Amino acid sequence: MMKLNFSICEAKPYKYLLMLPILIILLHIPFSENAFINGWYYYGLLLLFGLALGRKDIIRYCKPVKRSWSQTAKAAFYLLLTKGVLGSVVLLAMSLAGNSDPQGVLYEYHSVDIFLQQITIVPFVAISEEFFKVLIFLGLYWTFRRLSPVSRASLAVLGASFIFGAIHSFEYAAAAVLPIALGAIPTYYFFIKYKSLFPLIITHFLWDAFFLAGQIEGFGKAFITFLQITSILSIVVIVVHRLFWVNRAGGPGETSVS
Repeated sequence: MMKLNFSICEAKPYKYLLMLPILIILLHIPFSENAFINGWYYYGLLLLFGLALGRKDIIRYCKPVKRSWSQTAKAAFYLLLTKGVLGSVVLLAMSLAGNSDPQGVLYEYHSVDIFLQQITIVPFVAISEEFFKVLIFLGLYWTFRRLSPVSRASLAVLGASFIFGAIHSFEYAAAAVLPIALGAIPTYYFFIKYKSLFPLIITHFLWDAFFLAGQIEGFGKAFITFLQITSILSIVVIVVHRLFWVNRAGGPGETSVS
């Protein structure tokens, strides 16, 4: 049973929602004509604003899962796998509906040099966006404080996920809002379960890094196929382990990351 209570340091964390207008303003005021420089500017400021507004709560959740880095890595792996499966299902559903590329980037390819340039900013993207997502969640969770813990958490997750998806409509096509919003929901589940930002940041970094690698000319398609096969095999191994190995050992099949 997950604990749905969150100890929030700030007296009125609704101020975390101030990050929304700040973010929108940043998206509409480019710092440079160079997209790479703009990325550093945008995510650097987002990170600074997040720390300025909610550093006490961010620090509170910057801790390994169960004080163990191996457990943190395990949680990140499960989250990455969950996002991969959910993303595949959503993209398949949208493809059947006539939109196989909601973000408008499926057929964009770049050189290895561009990949090496873009990968340098990915850690800052992962950290700043996960800080943003968690602070928005905490702000909404506090806003709905008069409701029951389950209702508060549910509304905060749905609201924060939609906001995260909607923010990306400034960068991608409007059709990208739904898959990005749905992809954010598992990250909130893992945050609620483990009260740690680290699995979210690790997963976000790997997700974006894999995405960029999948766009390398002459390599991307094979890499994506490899990831798909690896994911399927991982799921099969996990299912077999839980159905047979755990039961054979005399314990009940587990349904959560331990």
